[in-house]
Amino acid sequence: MRALKHFAVKAFRTLVSGEDAELKSAYERFHKTVEQEQDIVIKAILTGVEELKRENSAVHANIRTSLVLAERLDTHLGTAATGVRHICTYVESKVVCSAICFPALM
Repeated sequence: MRALKHFAVKAFRTLVSGEDAELKSAYERFHKTVEQEQDIVIKAILTGVEELKRENSAVHANIRTSLVLAERLDTHLGTAATGVRHICTYVESKVVCSAICFPALM
């Protein structure tokens, strides 16, 4: 364990001092690879966010359309209910009139 720690410290010192060109080159390649991977991950995240934004906008538009249709339906149902009330009033008046005018039929 102690030998491994000593080796790691020595390797780090060599890397920092720039004495080992191969190690320094490997570190630079590693660092560049990490940066490239970070860029890939960031681009993937941004792409996902943009896709979610588009989907959210589509859902929002569908909700607005559904709301407009629901409001129209509510208006039509209100109109139909008013018509049914008028019909009921008319029928009730005819039944009352028939009962008064023709009690034998009732």
